[in-house]
Amino acid sequence: MKTAVMKYESMHPNVHIQLQATPSYGKDLDEAAAYREKFLTTTNTAILADKGPDLVELDILPLEAYADRHLLVDLQDMISGDASFRSQDYFTNILDNARMNNGLWGIPLYFYLDGLLGNAEVIGKTGISINDSEWTWDDFIDTAEQLQQKGEYKTALISEPSILLSEMVADNFTQLVKEESGERKFDSDSFVDLMHQVKAMIDDGLLFDMVADGGGRGSAITLSTKAYFNAWPIDSFESYLMNGFADQTKLYTKPHPHELGAGGYYSTKGTIGINASSTHKREGGLSLNFSWTTKRSR
Repeated sequence: MKTAVMKYESMHPNVHIQLQATPSYGKDLDEAAAYREKFLTTTNTAILADKGPDLVELDILPLEAYADRHLLVDLQDMISGDASFRSQDYFTNILDNARMNNGLWGIPLYFYLDGLLGNAEVIGKTGISINDSEWTWDDFIDTAEQLQQKGEYKTALISEPSILLSEMVADNFTQLVKEESGERKFDSDSFVDLMHQVKAMIDDGLLFDMVADGGGRGSAITLSTKAYFNAWPIDSFESYLMNGFADQTKLYTKPHPHELGAGGYYSTKGTIGINASSTHKREGGLSLNFSWTTKRSR
């Protein structure tokens, strides 16, 4: 982001961008959490008071709530009315899926495919066929048990239980949360079932907890652990190469409920919105367009 700001300012000498960043890490988890909480509280208070920055990263902020209260600019109107926004410079399907509440309130600067990295060679030796286009987590567990029995690895998946559970909850959100008469009701029994699924994977040795057992995502123990699948996100080509995934690796679609249909997943990062109270909306839109096209061209 700093590089994009410097480049934009060099191309527009009359524009000065003041970049305010909050540390995303600290000397320990408590300090990192404190930084995060400070960012949330300070930014949320400012935006609700019609103050705050012209452009704001919305990844951990309540974007939908801001949109409901018209605290953000609808970027679709800006894109439609500005000839400098060229649709061919954008991944339009990413923008389409970023829309909510009949508007486009933020544009993600990054996205990456989200699935399970599998060792295709080792899996192939077991003779077990995998139809990942429509498998559920129940199907995955059945497959993992077969791989454990027939293959050379005893661990099926490297992940973190809390993250795995959160992904399963997100996939099953429409089944877990029902809206009736304007009120949302949570199906606690179904949630408990998901928790039991994750616990069973740990108890049966199918899941390697990269934090509790390995000491962290990038630790030597985690990186050296042999498993059929790894839930490591590939958010850059460098990450793919540096973490040893380039050899005999296949990206498998993440297990998901049948009702979601076939297809894969992606995740977005760096979603930027324009503060509705900003007095520099047009300039913010131009710099946002520049940031997007700069990231896309890399």
